[in-house]
Amino acid sequence: MVNVIDGQVLGGRAGLHKTLNKFVIGAMELDAMMRYTAAGNLLIVGNRINAHRQALEAGAAVLVTGGFSTDDEIIQLADELELPILSTSYDTFTVAALINRAIYDQLIKKEIVLVEDILTPIERTVYLSPEDKLEKWYEKNYETGHGRFPVADDQMKIHGILTSKDIAGHDRSTPIEKVMTKNPLTVIGKTSVASAAQMMVWEGIEVLPVVDDHAKLIGMISRQDVLKALQMIQKQPQVGEKLDDVVSRGFKETDTEKPKADAVYQYEVTPNDESAWKHFIWGVHTNFNRICQPLLKIS
Repeated sequence: MVNVIDGQVLGGRAGLHKTLNKFVIGAMELDAMMRYTAAGNLLIVGNRINAHRQALEAGAAVLVTGGFSTDDEIIQLADELELPILSTSYDTFTVAALINRAIYDQLIKKEIVLVEDILTPIERTVYLSPEDKLEKWYEKNYETGHGRFPVADDQMKIHGILTSKDIAGHDRSTPIEKVMTKNPLTVIGKTSVASAAQMMVWEGIEVLPVVDDHAKLIGMISRQDVLKALQMIQKQPQVGEKLDDVVSRGFKETDTEKPKADAVYQYEVTPNDESAWKHFIWGVHTNFNRICQPLLKIS
């Protein structure tokens, strides 16, 4: 959080490891503000000393915006309670935009599920040795109900894969290395699940060995694993509107008859906290410039 807002820690440094579960913007009367503030929250507010004190006493961390600091007694209280009190030069609106963007970016990263997130690790992977006989395949098939097994040596270097199609018509005493499919398709842990799914569909295969950078077997993924992962991604809640979207949607063209190159736009701003008027307006102006340049000129 400190890095996201380019902030500094005023007090309560011992509590920086704590996880936040809610952000509260203090743009209201103190009593109303405290109704929304609880333990595990981060109160984002200006230079309102009483708000700082009551938030800390309620178990919430505090972020002071606008470049303001706080009283020494508040810093001492933060240290005693091990609750961080931070300061940033940004205004409240810009801080909210920065936090919103950071959360959005993190959700995007989280939605990219990798093979390493869903693989069956080597400790639970059933595999065969090139020196084994086909009889071993029948044993593992009976135990697991699976019909496709990777073939790896003592160093876990993968040599092939053995399927029910490979063993058809061969005696059970035949060495696996004689009938296995060599140079099988494999994936690495950093492969996306979406890519693995596409590979499985195009090649018509049900399992894929997962190898490291040295072609050593580290696990397996099945078509069922991939389908479950894709279903999980689909069920994830959609990311809500970002502040950028809200700001952009508010622009209205004043004269639709003019060419687009000469278009003039209006935007109405209603600050929610009159005591922070200047800071709020600057935050909106900052977002205007970031979103609209070079398309718009804002005076």
